[in-house]
Amino acid sequence: MARHYLEGRALAGKSLPSGYEIRYSLIPNLGADIMVPVLLQVFPLTVASRLFLAFNVLVCWLGFALFVGRQAAGSGNAYGASLLIGS
Repeated sequence: MARHYLEGRALAGKSLPSGYEIRYSLIPNLGADIMVPVLLQVFPLTVASRLFLAFNVLVCWLGFALFVGRQAAGSGNAYGASLLIGS
């Protein structure tokens, strides 16, 4: 979150502390590097980080639900089973 905070400051046109610079490259959490600085333009750091984490949990649960739903087509228990897997 510290990196995202600095990215949010740079996105807002604010100066970075001395010794820091932002250089983008492909890294595993590129989605967070795109979304969190934008959220920081609207929300404080704690709210933006919690929103992003809640979004990740929701997307993870949805992925489980879609997978279980496809594997157990017609059983009607895909959402309940995906809640058990996600918890």
